[in-house]
Amino acid sequence: MESATPPLRIVIFPFMAQGHTLPMLDLSRRLARRGINVTIITTPANFPGIHSKVSKTPEISISVIPFPGVEGPLKGIENTDDFPSEDLRVPFIQLTKKLKEPFEEILRDMFESGCPPIAVFSDVFLEHIPDLESLYKEAKAWFVGPLLLSDQIDNEEEEDDDGNEDYCTYFDWLDKLQVGLGRVIYVSFGSEAKVSDEQLDEIALGLEAAKQQFVWVVKPKTWAAPPGWEERVEGRGFVVSHCSWNSVLEGLSMAVLLLAWPTKAEQPVNAKIVVDWLGAGIRVLEMSDGVEIVGREVIREKVKELMVGEEGMKARKRAQEVRRMAW
Repeated sequence: MESATPPLRIVIFPFMAQGHTLPMLDLSRRLARRGINVTIITTPANFPGIHSKVSKTPEISISVIPFPGVEGPLKGIENTDDFPSEDLRVPFIQLTKKLKEPFEEILRDMFESGCPPIAVFSDVFLEHIPDLESLYKEAKAWFVGPLLLSDQIDNEEEEDDDGNEDYCTYFDWLDKLQVGLGRVIYVSFGSEAKVSDEQLDEIALGLEAAKQQFVWVVKPKTWAAPPGWEERVEGRGFVVSHCSWNSVLEGLSMAVLLLAWPTKAEQPVNAKIVVDWLGAGIRVLEMSDGVEIVGREVIREKVKELMVGEEGMKARKRAQEVRRMAW
């Protein structure tokens, strides 16, 4: 009697940053829906977050490899979200090269047990991945991404409104906005950006002065709004994007024009693509301008221009065209 053909398997090794990991988990779930077994490689500190996202998908398993031990500022840090300083980014990337050996051991065990993967997916920050093709010719290694979080969007629509009080509160408010007047600016700088209390004050007062409806995700727990601000903007609640590539993809794929505010890394290039090449947004400032604090007047002017100005209307039309190309 012939034995059953084992299911196809793909190994996915995401870089240890939330903006890189989440799209890879999205890809993992998409592959699992097609009957492909997926093994995700990660480190101990990153395991809980990944497990919480894929634990309901039996086709996905997780293999944990040790993160390199190190002394100094990087001690105990296994994800870019935990950086106390942006100066640690390059040393962290260099440190991840030491993950190559334990990763090879995982692959070797798969081949020896008769369950080899047909491919290994990662992104460009784990640059040692393509070297594995010379060791295991049966498996192809690919850099994958950037990817759109379409699967996560689907999951949020299905799950997040179940018992989530915050979800119900702001979605009820959004649902009540008048048709035709329901443009809202969504303000968020992602999980890694370090925004000072002084800059948060200027953003708050700039949003107030712009007199536009908004939803603002504020990360720092120590910041308090200027006195009387919450009362003045009550009932009035657009994307202010730090221009990470995930935010760019998510926004443009849904025809959301962007107010580009790059803060680090490749974000100035992303802002140039959105504003200068695609014409689907407006830039707050250039990183090269050397401005430490963007004042409330600049924020007010840029928000109003994007929401109700002539340049904003052009960008909105162009964002619709880009969305059609994306889908």
